[in-house]
Amino acid sequence: MKIIRFLLLVQVLLGGLICEHLYAQSDFSNNRLPEAVLQFEIKPSITDPSITNADTPHMVIYNPDIKQGKLLLYIPGTNGIATKGPIAFFTTAIEQGYRVINLSYINTPAIAQICRNEPLANCEDCAEKFRQYRIYGDNTFSLVDDKPQDAIVNRLTKLLKCLILKYDYTIFTNIINGIANFFWTRG
Repeated sequence: MKIIRFLLLVQVLLGGLICEHLYAQSDFSNNRLPEAVLQFEIKPSITDPSITNADTPHMVIYNPDIKQGKLLLYIPGTNGIATKGPIAFFTTAIEQGYRVINLSYINTPAIAQICRNEPLANCEDCAEKFRQYRIYGDNTFSLVDDKPQDAIVNRLTKLLKCLILKYDYTIFTNIINGIANFFWTRG
């Protein structure tokens, strides 16, 4: 059921968002990517105006000369910042034909900070519900203030849509089609 909801969400969200702004990527201090690589910073609120929390930019990096169309979605951990990340890892992935998205999302507080002591005693599946809410935004989880639009799936979908509509990046259209085919054949 979750897979079907995700696919429906992707189909619905691909209908009409207009992405207005993209920002040039910072230089990562002394740890730079190769020159052939394109990189962008895109604030989540640009892709979905209802997103107001954790509005630090997503980072999108790829080599336009490589047409393989694979996606590496990097989700930083607790206190992670999407405009920073393991540049050597990203470079290797890009050289292997991946497009890299380092996704900005609400990543604090951590599950271990919330699902312990009394909350854990009262709800054995606290961690599962927490994760489901952070990823899909589709259940009620009263221990964090995240909103459904803050969910990882919403942020990723809106980011991909922004890239497709604003820049006609068919490489990202192919990625969405690949994700849909993967879920439908295994669902």
